Amino acid sequence: MSTRRRTQVIPMFDLEFRKSTYSANAQACAEVADTPTLHAVRDSKTLEQSPLMFDRAEWRAFIDATRTHYL
Repeated sequence: MSTRRRTQVIPMFDLEFRKSTYSANAQACAEVADTPTLHAVRDSKTLEQSPLMFDRAEWRAFIDATRTHYL
């Protein structure tokens, strides 16, 4: 089994980012966009930077950690 990660090219302009409803009208927020295989996260203050990309397992680990207050 190969441990190399596949590279996936996703046009950033095709991503539809959203903010958490918990952020209300705050200006400093993390925004998330979903693709069929990846989750993109960006800082709403620095839109010119590339988002961080996480696969499903990484995203699930992050969500589980925040729900159980490990983060």
